Amino acid sequence: MPHGLNRWRALLAGALLALGPALYAGCDDARLAADIDTRLGVTRVYDGDTVRLADGRKLRLIGINTPELGHGRGPDEPLAAAARDRLQALLRAAGHRLDLEYGEDTYDHYGRLLAHAFLPDGRSLQVLLLREGLAAAVTVPPNTGHADCYFANEAAARTARRGIWKVRALGPVEAATLPLATRGFRILRGRVSAIRKQRRGTRLTLDGRVDLLVHHDERQNFPGIRLNALEGRRVEVRGWLSGRSGRRPLMRLRHGNNLKLLDAPAGE
Repeated sequence: MPHGLNRWRALLAGALLALGPALYAGCDDARLAADIDTRLGVTRVYDGDTVRLADGRKLRLIGINTPELGHGRGPDEPLAAAARDRLQALLRAAGHRLDLEYGEDTYDHYGRLLAHAFLPDGRSLQVLLLREGLAAAVTVPPNTGHADCYFANEAAARTARRGIWKVRALGPVEAATLPLATRGFRILRGRVSAIRKQRRGTRLTLDGRVDLLVHHDERQNFPGIRLNALEGRRVEVRGWLSGRSGRRPLMRLRHGNNLKLLDAPAGE
């Protein structure tokens, strides 16, 4: 798919996102309006959000994250096997075929293909996993298509306390209690205790325990959020934690969907 066309598609998806979920009439039944690029077979399921395609490429599903399997390097996260098994069952029933809608960024830094995936009957794999509480929504720009539908289905699963939303370690965790060695995808809650402008971007600290970094060139992905005014506010954030041993873990925030304000500004 030519990069230019992917770019126009992403711009259109952003416009639809701004207008609200009503435009996604199929969101409730998992059938989204999609521009399918190809149909491919699946030969292996690695976990709940990654598979191997018949052409040999790895596919990473856009817009969600499922619990991690240990793969012999450590214990599985809760419900990791359930997410993998559910994905396997869905693919088995569909003859191991998927329709793919590529993201604007077609590959990630691991070389995996990035796409929205649909069963041959039109149902979105991402929506099905989110709805059953086997995945969390996350937005990684520029691949922002269908984000409103993904977050809406996550919200429904959270309200119903399905799947991961019943597991304390996977749901929102207080940053103040987070072990410094924690890495990988997490949803955290905490109070912004410090804000610093740095060469790369704006760094916010949660409860003196976790650092959040918003790069300067991605500030436009946070419309309506004044990052410099968040000190003292309670927030919920999601993303991948990294960092050196013994230091505060760092989470890069790349989109406003991944930052939720939990309280009103002082004085309101």
